[in-house]
Order: sequence, then structure tokens, then C-alpha cells
Amino acid sequence: MLRRTMAVALALAVALTAGSVFAQSEMCYMGVYADDSGTVSHFKPTEVQQFHIYVVMRLEDVVNAVAYGITNPDPANFFIIGAVWGPSGNGVNVPNDPLDPFGTSNVGLGECAVGFGGQAVLVADYTALVTADYNGGDVCVVPNPNRYDPDSDPTKPQYNTCQDIFKSCDIGPCLYVEGPIATESMSFGAVKALY
Repeated sequence: MLRRTMAVALALAVALTAGSVFAQSEMCYMGVYADDSGTVSHFKPTEVQQFHIYVVMRLEDVVNAVAYGITNPDPANFFIIGAVWGPSGNGVNVPNDPLDPFGTSNVGLGECAVGFGGQAVLVADYTALVTADYNGGDVCVVPNPNRYDPDSDPTKPQYNTCQDIFKSCDIGPCLYVEGPIATESMSFGAVKALY
């Protein structure tokens, strides 16, 4: 009887473990962050000085290509001035509109990136800057209408596994970029008013 109980308990443990591994393998979300490990979702830049925004995936899978886009919170005052693609910076981007850096992208990561165990996968590193007139706003991931698999969910970004299987990915956190810190020094009158 003890053996049977232990066998049932072991079988139940294996089934629960396999179930949790299966559930984890379907988890995927992609967000925009102020750091390449995907942990900081709020940032205050300095006006007209370069800073970085990162598109990061969290998934329990392997990935080598991603179809997505990002939003521009203020097209007149928020600019992308450069970008590198993939975890090692060796990836390529085939944008839908080469003249619009905030447009949708089809990014080949340049390697087979592993996301298991909570490992963040860096998709893109954008170099940006804002003007003094920028008032703040969210930079978010959006779906790419020119995705790899036309039969996939059109409301989500898509990725390609290293086994050439297309999957959808949920949209994760947006990066809130505050209005900038001014670079002008305070006038004498403003300093005097403090006393």
C-alpha cells in the first residue's frame, strides 16, 4: 500500500511539474524599458541629450526574429536617432517604412536567443532624444500588420522560434518618459527668489 501511495504521489508530482513547464512555455510578453534587462519602466531624460530605450521580451522559448512596432508619444519633440538590433547588436531590421523609426519593424535578432528561466531577450536598443517642449508620454509596443504569419492574432506582436514556428506575444509594459530636465542654468533672479 505504501508503494502504491508513493507511486501515485510521484506520478502526481511529475504531472504537476510537466503542467507548469507547459504553461510556462506559452508565456511571452514584450515591453519597452529604460534598461536592457527589462526592469525600469519610468525615465526622466535631459533635454537634447541622447538616452536609450529598450524593447525587451520575456518568454519561455527560443527566438530569432520578431515583428512589432513602437509608439511615439510626441512626434514633434521625441526622436529616434539610431538603433541596434538583437542581444549582441548584430541583428537586422526590415522596417515597413524606412523613413519612420517609430514604424513597425521586422527584426532578425542575428542569433538564436534563449528566454527560458526568466532571462530577458533584448530585441532592440533605440537611441533617442527629446526637446525642451516634450511634456512626457508612453512609448509602447504595438503589433506589426506585416507579421510573419498572416493567420496569427493581429492584435499582438509575433515572433519566430529557432525551429521556424510562428507565435504571438502579449504586449507588456510601456515606458513612461517624463518631460526633460532642463539644461539651462537658473537665472540670478530665480536663485534670489529661493531666499
